[in-house]
Amino acid sequence: MVSITVKGKLDIRQCNQTKRPHRLPWIFLLPLGFIMSSCNGGDEKIESDPGKAEYSQTAPLDPDSGSHAFIGQFILAEPDVSDFKEKTGYQPPIVAYMADWIPDEKLKGWIKKPKNQMELAAFDTSVGDTVKRLLDDGSISALGWSIPLTHWDIKPKHLNKVPNVVSITAGNYDKFIASYARQVKAFGRPLMMTFLPEFNNYGETSFGEKGNLSFDDRDVKNLTSEYGDPDFPDGPERVRDAISHVIDIFNKEGATNVQWYMYGSTHYMMPDDDAGNWWNHPKYYYPGDDYIDWVGKSVHFTTMQEFVDRFEAGYLAWGEITDKPVFIPEFSFHQKKQGREGLYKKIFEEYLHYRNRFKAAAFYHSPIGEKYGIDFGTPLGGKKGKFKSEIEVWKQVVSENQYYRNSISNNQ
Repeated sequence: MVSITVKGKLDIRQCNQTKRPHRLPWIFLLPLGFIMSSCNGGDEKIESDPGKAEYSQTAPLDPDSGSHAFIGQFILAEPDVSDFKEKTGYQPPIVAYMADWIPDEKLKGWIKKPKNQMELAAFDTSVGDTVKRLLDDGSISALGWSIPLTHWDIKPKHLNKVPNVVSITAGNYDKFIASYARQVKAFGRPLMMTFLPEFNNYGETSFGEKGNLSFDDRDVKNLTSEYGDPDFPDGPERVRDAISHVIDIFNKEGATNVQWYMYGSTHYMMPDDDAGNWWNHPKYYYPGDDYIDWVGKSVHFTTMQEFVDRFEAGYLAWGEITDKPVFIPEFSFHQKKQGREGLYKKIFEEYLHYRNRFKAAAFYHSPIGEKYGIDFGTPLGGKKGKFKSEIEVWKQVVSENQYYRNSISNNQ
């Protein structure tokens, strides 16, 4: 996970069910394919459609289409978008970034001298202007609405002083969530959101009687017996309940202009990693299709095989429980000593076409991050612009590829 400030300055951080009310049909205002349900189900070959025709902005979308996907951008700061547009020739249709409940610089100061509850960031005063500017330019924002992560951002002993999975589910932050939801509703335009980005990181640290222990903590008596359903692992079940609780409040407040997504970490469901343990399976986290519109995971990688292994681990696991479209909100091609032209061709021309449920990715492109020495991914053109030929190949395999939609309707 990476955090963002939205006014051009850098903010660094290393990285039961109820039926949902009828949504505003904003997806009908997008080009064919920006959909909430899966397309063809299987992984048979899909032919690219013959051209980028102009589609009706009022006709219902065809859920059985499937010959498209969106390649957007993951950013650290808003000016990153202009650089991406200049290099690729198109405005990213989706721009993913973090929108922390507690701004990172405030959290860092608080950690040094923990005090009482901190002021939380409202939509209007934190990301609202950025969401509007991006949408005016043609980009849907995908917000990672995150809270401090136990054992990562803060120590367990301070958990009761900041928003956490347990206190949110208990209703302690309902007023804040409702206020945020009302501001999103008042904004009235399309928005994507995820609560608890890379959700498995939260699940892995929400075990124990109080929900503040890591799964491998010696004080955890049993992975399934200290919360809720005795057949469900406690950490994932707590995360599931927190996510559904937040979305229920948004629905109650009428914030139906939001599409919700949830995604795991880059190692999620990898068999050789704790993130792939049986109790981390998405079936224990997922609140159901009535709540979630997109599913996925981060994929950070260096080689083609690494990409395939990490992507497939999540793709297959999600496919066991839902047909919702797959979104990679954090999609970074790490670079060593050579250009990534070959990777671009293999992934965008030879691989993703044939994964029907794959519908979107946000490519990590942040020259500002590179300027500040963040080794999280590499922007187009390589480190310090060393491999400019990457940009031309990107244009060939993404910008000019009819399979990838590179625009949305922004006349709302």
